[in-house]
Amino acid sequence: MPTPFDSQSSNEHSQSRLLRARLVLPISRPPIADGAVRISGNRVVGAGQWKELASSDASETTDLGDVILLPGLINAHCHLDYTDMSGELPPQKSFTDWIMLMIAAKAGWTYSDYAESWLHGSQMLLRTGTTTVADFEAVPELLPDVWSTTPLRILSLMEMTGVKSRRVPGDILADNAAHLATLPGGRCRGGLAPHAPYSTAPELLRLAAELAERRHWLLSIHVAESEQEFDMFAKGRGVMFDFLRRNQRDMSDCGERSPIRHLDRAGVLSNNCLAVHV
Repeated sequence: MPTPFDSQSSNEHSQSRLLRARLVLPISRPPIADGAVRISGNRVVGAGQWKELASSDASETTDLGDVILLPGLINAHCHLDYTDMSGELPPQKSFTDWIMLMIAAKAGWTYSDYAESWLHGSQMLLRTGTTTVADFEAVPELLPDVWSTTPLRILSLMEMTGVKSRRVPGDILADNAAHLATLPGGRCRGGLAPHAPYSTAPELLRLAAELAERRHWLLSIHVAESEQEFDMFAKGRGVMFDFLRRNQRDMSDCGERSPIRHLDRAGVLSNNCLAVHV
């Protein structure tokens, strides 16, 4: 019986395998009791009841037993670099206090710390059924070497800020785009991640959105994470506003609109944008 998973690829009969499970969960349609999935080469070419697919000419059959078989999970937002910080930062009273604690913790880390943390995070994802991840990459020097350590499909999104560095937005973007150009194609690829509207100048948001649209890159950003961020942008006041003003951020973009409207004005909210937290 044809299914939505059927395909007529040229390698349909090469290295064909059949996986049987107590329950097959296709996601796009109801669960299949005593189900099976047929794989040819590196493609799923069929999914249905075992009795329907058992007669196929599969060269290898594996009964997985009392399990649920489903497509690999997708983690739409991750910070693999920071995996080993889990449990190390005590809860804070405010989001801004947490940001300051995070900045202090990162200052004491070395390249090796970040590399080991990235590897631990990728291993954790594999153990829990994830096969694809969109990862904010704070240490681009790790790429592409860490890609070869895992079978995960990874979207490494170059994290960009600029408030503390005082760098020109165009230079920040140019450096990250140049690094992306050196990365190999294939299973893993890159994209852009302006960190957040509060930590990224409007000009960098605009330029990143334009370049991502032109290059067909994924663009991702943290936005509307806290009441403090809303107070900063919509009301031009609050703890985050005062903290960033002390750090010499240009606050002229604050006091008129919500964080989401701020991103819309910068042209960020296009079809290739993955907004995080919201």
